[in-house]
Amino acid sequence: MLFLWILIAALVLISIFISSGIYMFRRIFVRADRTEAADLKAKARMERYGHPEFYDRIQSGKKWLAERPCKELFITSFDGLRLRARFYENPSPSGTTIVLSHGYKSNADYDFGSICPFYYGRGCNLLLIDSRAHAKSEGKFVTLGALERIDLRDWCAELEKLVGKNERVVLAGLSMGSTVSILAAASPGISENVCGVIADCGFISVRREMSDILKSVKFPRFPILCAGNIAAKLRLGIGIDDFSTVTEIKKLKVPVLFIHGDADDFVLPDNTLQNYNACPSPKELVMVKNARHCFSFLTDEELVTERISAFLDSLPAPAKSK
Repeated sequence: MLFLWILIAALVLISIFISSGIYMFRRIFVRADRTEAADLKAKARMERYGHPEFYDRIQSGKKWLAERPCKELFITSFDGLRLRARFYENPSPSGTTIVLSHGYKSNADYDFGSICPFYYGRGCNLLLIDSRAHAKSEGKFVTLGALERIDLRDWCAELEKLVGKNERVVLAGLSMGSTVSILAAASPGISENVCGVIADCGFISVRREMSDILKSVKFPRFPILCAGNIAAKLRLGIGIDDFSTVTEIKKLKVPVLFIHGDADDFVLPDNTLQNYNACPSPKELVMVKNARHCFSFLTDEELVTERISAFLDSLPAPAKSK
């Protein structure tokens, strides 16, 4: 009888472990495109934060992008996915192109529509990327940087064909896009046009971010993290420990402007502080007071645009053009 109870208990524990792994995998890694419901949820969150005007500014930015002519570009990823981006050529070019990488399960219009007029006003071309498994890019799974960094590296190679070897290219990412931008810029074979990175509120690793989220909602990190990691390894061949920007950033040679809101409770500011301290290249850190996740620009537009302008003005010419 005792053996039977032990067997039942073991089966229950195994069932819980497997179920938690499947849940985490589906919740974190499986594609989920942004919907109108997600936008309304975000609007409610902004109202709770006391910034209802942010939503209107985001919608205005999306409208601004929709009214501008652009060239739709496609590449095939190393694993056969058709990836899409849009190139906005500036009529008064300054010799700089900003490559914009959006956040997790978001899109470029939502994340960057409000700041794009600023970049465009400086004479910058814009390349807005649809990350794999987002918007109009193919893919069923999001890998939070593990594979997206390769895609971004390939986009930079494609962009070099379009703008030439004398163009300065800056990788600007928000949240997951920030992590992807750092990883891509530190990757072997990255285009020599890449002269700088603007890294806004990125996380240092999948494990760290998932751990912080589980802690915030008072969920146990074990067995959820362990089970989710096994599920990802079995299904995708990658895991939650496949990269850390704190390690990868040590390979970086281009300047970095780090931005983070000091009130960010989703990706904690400590992530950016660790990246900043580990970065060996020229760097600057901007902590935006009272800014929550992804809202640094909208919270203090004057400060953020001033620092970005100074950063862009300081960047060297591409290595190939020297």
